[in-house]
Amino acid sequence: MTRPCDFPSVPRMGAVSLVAVAAALCATVPPRQPAGDARDGSPPRVVAPRLVDVNRASAEELALLPGIGPAIAGRIVSDRSERGPFASVDELRRVKGIGAATLERVRPFAAAGQSA
Repeated sequence: MTRPCDFPSVPRMGAVSLVAVAAALCATVPPRQPAGDARDGSPPRVVAPRLVDVNRASAEELALLPGIGPAIAGRIVSDRSERGPFASVDELRRVKGIGAATLERVRPFAAAGQSA
């Protein structure tokens, strides 16, 4: 007796049937979330579409960078106020919470221009 969810054996299936089964299986898998999106039900963050100048950006703008949330963005702004501008993006490492991995995620989207 064949149960409703049993598939016929593979050798008896044609190429079209295999494609149909594969399409049906793919349709049931939820889409992947882009890296950096919240998985706690909050809306996904938008990644900065342009270079963010770490010496001029607000905490809100800095929080758009991948791996940088509101807390680290606030620490970047505080560090910049207390210790002066960042000479390069690499100097973000002086901010607590920014390690090598975070720096590599941020690097393509950040610049350290002249401060105003």
